Amino acid sequence: MSTASQALKKHLEQGFTLFEMLLVIALIGILLLIADMGNIIRLTTTYYQARQEANNRKIAAALLQHARTNTTQGFLSNPYTGGGYYSTILDPSDTTLAQMFRSANLPPAELNSDGSSGANVRVYQTVTLTESIPLDFRSGPLTTITYQYGEVHLTACMLSNSCNRSPLPGASTALTAANYKTWTTTAPDLPPTLFSTREIQKQMLAATSERLAMIRDQAIARVNVRRLSADAADTTNWYPYSYATGAPTTPSPNMAGSDASVNQGCWDGWYQLNAANVNILPQLGLTAAQYGITAWGARIEYCRDYDPALRGANSLPHYAALRINMNVSQALPPNNTLQSDNLFITF
Repeated sequence: MSTASQALKKHLEQGFTLFEMLLVIALIGILLLIADMGNIIRLTTTYYQARQEANNRKIAAALLQHARTNTTQGFLSNPYTGGGYYSTILDPSDTTLAQMFRSANLPPAELNSDGSSGANVRVYQTVTLTESIPLDFRSGPLTTITYQYGEVHLTACMLSNSCNRSPLPGASTALTAANYKTWTTTAPDLPPTLFSTREIQKQMLAATSERLAMIRDQAIARVNVRRLSADAADTTNWYPYSYATGAPTTPSPNMAGSDASVNQGCWDGWYQLNAANVNILPQLGLTAAQYGITAWGARIEYCRDYDPALRGANSLPHYAALRINMNVSQALPPNNTLQSDNLFITF
């Protein structure tokens, strides 16, 4: 047996020394600590990502609420570029939007970045889309709503780094109308939160449809009451006219006020129902402030002698009509020149 083998055999017979045991325990402790550090790093990363995704969802919800309650047309605020940021969330001068974020319990330091000392920047993008929808959703004349599709994501790009550049910081490509259906972020940017104002626009369309239906129903009810009390041979047009002055709001019925062939089918001129000198809606028990405009604030117009067939002014049977601009989200008035831009409801 060699000298080395004899030494090892003797050592094993005598057992481990205290120092050797402590050394082994220390080595095991170091290995466990390394394993724990890996778990801690993974847990920290998971918590960080979860917090940022939660913030993105809160930001998206606040942007939608701001569009719903603080804007006339239900549109999102524009991305902000300034103060070293590109296409980010909050313009510091926009106090109304800032208050919306405070109400959502979003720390100001974690809006345009993650709030860390390095300030990983947050990106906000929108694209504008259009969709044709029937006025009553299932039927009726077509309207065109304009809505926005947006996204918020956090980049792995610090505010002071060269990756923070115009027009878009980080690794991801731009969101566009051509790619929005399949677009997502590129690593190491974190996953996006996607949202849309489409439902807001549909709610506003529903409110507009209800206003138009109420005006129509009240006008028909008024006409029917007067027909019941009239002679059977009475040919009077009982649809209401305005008692104010100024064409076409004459103090008495003037059925030849306009030429229907050049006035989109109306012989009596189109009354602007929200105008101060037009009292059509009060006769129907409705207010001009609520029923004289669409949910987007565009005026609703009314004709009491609607005759697109051009049978002649005040010809039987009598019809009335309402018109609005079919591009409802744009809050435009009816187009007097281009009839195809308008939506008509006949009754």
